[in-house]
Amino acid sequence: MQRSLYFETNRSIKRPVRSGGPGFDVAGVALTRFLELHVKIGQSENPRATSNCVITCEGEGSQNIDLAPDRNLLTRVALYVLRCHDQHDFPPQTSVHIKNDIPLGRGLGSSGACVVAGLMLANEVGRLGLSKDRMLDYCLMIERHPDNVAAALYGGFVGTYLSDLDPEDMVRKEIPLSEVLPTPAGGIDTGLKPPIPPLGIGNHMRFPWSPTIKAIVIIPDFEVSTARAREVLPAKYSRADAVFNMQRIAILTHALGQSPPNPELIYSGMQDAIHQPYRKELIPGLTEILQSVKPKTHPGLLGICLSGAGPTILALATDNFEHIAEEITKKFSEANVQCKWSLLEPANEGATKHISSRQMQQVDSLVAARRAKAALESRGAEAAAKSSEFHDPKAPESHNPNVMDPSSLSQPNLDLSKLTDADKRDLQQQVSNEMQKAKIQDCISPAPFLPSSLFLPKPQNPLPQSVKFPG
Repeated sequence: MQRSLYFETNRSIKRPVRSGGPGFDVAGVALTRFLELHVKIGQSENPRATSNCVITCEGEGSQNIDLAPDRNLLTRVALYVLRCHDQHDFPPQTSVHIKNDIPLGRGLGSSGACVVAGLMLANEVGRLGLSKDRMLDYCLMIERHPDNVAAALYGGFVGTYLSDLDPEDMVRKEIPLSEVLPTPAGGIDTGLKPPIPPLGIGNHMRFPWSPTIKAIVIIPDFEVSTARAREVLPAKYSRADAVFNMQRIAILTHALGQSPPNPELIYSGMQDAIHQPYRKELIPGLTEILQSVKPKTHPGLLGICLSGAGPTILALATDNFEHIAEEITKKFSEANVQCKWSLLEPANEGATKHISSRQMQQVDSLVAARRAKAALESRGAEAAAKSSEFHDPKAPESHNPNVMDPSSLSQPNLDLSKLTDADKRDLQQQVSNEMQKAKIQDCISPAPFLPSSLFLPKPQNPLPQSVKFPG
């Protein structure tokens, strides 16, 4: 079978509030730069690739991104989620092409976007049917900053909080870690089922955002790792500093939704005492920029802060975007730092997918075959009842006892050993037909989705020649 799908995750810029301004680890906004995945199944150039997956990449940082599925953060996340659902690898001949528009190590949420993209990848290729709320639980097992992943997942301007997790689960090697890029950690295949996240370990709420507010991002040409940026922060804060930030985040989440926006409220609301004062040593020119670029001196400006862990600067404005960006770029230049800038808007849809109806039919056919295998390998408790159901002498005339109900594939505890040879052949034919619909016979040898016990000796009265049993 050949199958294609395309989906994208909105870049999560962890600011104006999350790691920028007073919303450190609390709130974030998704903006209009994207990490895209183009996924194909049954079209890999290397059918024996690690975990059945081949990765290619283009865009920001593509020369430095590890393309090994067991070391790439995005695919390690996907494999973790698949293994939580008893799927050890990707479907055969999976190809993942990454198109990345998010600079790495700049405080623009690249790792959070990777985590969300990995979740979506697993959800689609594994046909897991996870809701976005459940996907957030999985994200938070990997990325412990909910503002980052929630913005990328849901879109818009969101506030978040996180519940504590079991310490024993959090040290399990099967969980990939997102904060150690580019060095891989976690996501190791130990042969054990990974810890599954509890329900509702994180929550979010979307705040209003005035349509007149746009985001200017000024991106310096050097990186600051999240790990290094965290190292400079103190282990404890004074009560005054904590209250300072709480007061401002309470005002800012409402001020950004007002139309017209109030520059005084927003500028004051984007001040911070938790992380920006400690990170100035990592970012030349930061102190001068934050102190000199103000609404009173730069008409149209609303507020300014560090984006994430930095070094990117985020400025919110309603007008004079180019003038504001050039002023900040000039101040960076005086500190011997070169920059580029972009004008962005909130991306309100969050992570999205695109797949055609024809492709969806092919996907569903393949899934039916895979579910047949899982159903037949794991069922037992209701076997006798199901068997008698197929051969009930009192059954209505409309019921054919030799035809297996397809809905039984989704019923629990069907024991293959209790079925007659006729039942087995009927089930085998149903699954074979599903595979033929998906046109996957050529890439299955033997059919990996069916237990060997399903295949029987050739009957004395064979089925019509038009029916072909896989394997």
